[in-house]
Amino acid sequence: MELTELNRKSTNWAKVVDEIVKLEKKIFPKHESLARSFDDELKKKNSGLLYLQINEEIAGYVMYSSPSSLCSVITKLADGTTLQHARESIDPNIKLIIM
Repeated sequence: MELTELNRKSTNWAKVVDEIVKLEKKIFPKHESLARSFDDELKKKNSGLLYLQINEEIAGYVMYSSPSSLCSVITKLADGTTLQHARESIDPNIKLIIM
């Protein structure tokens, strides 16, 4: 289990974004999904994304915006876990992020 901040310069940027877009399409109805504009959303100034990976699979993510240096606002929250044992193995402090 690994909680990681997505970095645009990362070598796995495209792979992670593709997996998250698949989650978006699976989890959210079309009118709530950012699947079509996900990459554009991440390009916005002061925005970022944390994702949780369990056994090489993205289990959930948090997209955020930092309007100032004092705070950040969650703009999108998704839980893609489908396996009960994956949920049970998550640290309670991290579980808040993907629930």
